[in-house]
Amino acid sequence: MATAALNEEISIMPPATQAAIDAKKPRMIAVKLLRNYRPIGEFEVVGYEREAILKKNAAGMMETVQEAAFIDEELPPPAQSGTGFPDKLWAGAVIRLPLDEAKSTRKAGIAEYELND
Repeated sequence: MATAALNEEISIMPPATQAAIDAKKPRMIAVKLLRNYRPIGEFEVVGYEREAILKKNAAGMMETVQEAAFIDEELPPPAQSGTGFPDKLWAGAVIRLPLDEAKSTRKAGIAEYELND
């Protein structure tokens, strides 16, 4: 019984205060990056589309080694090793940005809205 009480989440704030804080959070829109980008403010990682890996066999036919898939909650790896920057997101990543930033990145041609969110 004592361990069950310890595992419960304790909320210090009243529900009305928590609801007011949640209401002030900006609306987040999912976008797919077309170019490398460094977000200005907060963002959430949705994932990225991993391409299929093909290999030519002895008969000259291409066979699939690894299927294409959407990887949840991970950023795509850099195109070349040793080129990572701490705040930089690579093209192909699907992230959630605040509405204002999502609109500006779309206008600049950096991202497009992701409808499969």
